[in-house]
Amino acid sequence: MYIETEIIQMPDPSFPIKTYIVDNLNLKLAANYHVHPEIEIIYMIKGSMTFRISGCDVVVNEGKILLINSMAVHASSLTSDPYVKMCLLQFKPDVIYSSGHFSEFKYLAPFLQEGDLNYQIIDSKLSKDFQELTKCLNEIVIEFTRKTIAYELSIKSIIYRILTILYRNGIFNLNNMINLYKKKENFKRLEPVINYVENNYKDDITLEKACDILKINYYYFCRVFKNATGNTFIQYLNFVRISVAENLLVTTDMTITDVIFETGFSSLSYFNRTFKKFKGCSPSQYKKFYISKS
Repeated sequence: MYIETEIIQMPDPSFPIKTYIVDNLNLKLAANYHVHPEIEIIYMIKGSMTFRISGCDVVVNEGKILLINSMAVHASSLTSDPYVKMCLLQFKPDVIYSSGHFSEFKYLAPFLQEGDLNYQIIDSKLSKDFQELTKCLNEIVIEFTRKTIAYELSIKSIIYRILTILYRNGIFNLNNMINLYKKKENFKRLEPVINYVENNYKDDITLEKACDILKINYYYFCRVFKNATGNTFIQYLNFVRISVAENLLVTTDMTITDVIFETGFSSLSYFNRTFKKFKGCSPSQYKKFYISKS
């Protein structure tokens, strides 16, 4: 089974949220196995779909809400319903977690515990405030579409409202706070390294350099990084580089050789191998596909 790391193109990278209402007549809703760092909330307005999430088959019928956690492996397929319409919301946790305060962080706990929550189906039986949830999702779509002044603040407040409903209906709870706090502290400690990679990805970045930035030894750094992100440092570095490479391939006239130089890969073979691992095809195939669509 190949799992693609999907890079969701956000209209505004500084406000990583995307939402829209879509149907199967205008967009292909079925998707192969993939993961992404965004939390995904789907409200099935018409029809039904089957989702396979972390090995489980989940049928989402009309009038139900599906919440898929950040980095949960999932795929989707249509059922026998001829018409499917849904409201889709995707956002990164840092949309609402930016203050650095643990009082705020703890309410994102279910989304940040690896393996604890992969998905949740919500309906009127589970939540007495179900209609309020659907109203919230619709309001976010309206705010996102109109983009009137302070729409970002409005959307953040609505997402907070959604979280409040989930907690007050017992859908989420506050467990394992000590472990979560440690994980949050690890994220904070890694921030200089994360910033360095994002600003210097085209340079020759080594594990030794990353360790030196934090002034800690190799083995401790690897353990902390894996614990905080779920990935090794090299996996994260390659993810950043491939994200940049993908954008350069489809938005510029750069050759693949130029893209390799701009993204810091050491060789063509390593770039091709890494790109295919993330995107499921070679860089040249990827570029050709997008040129044909333009």
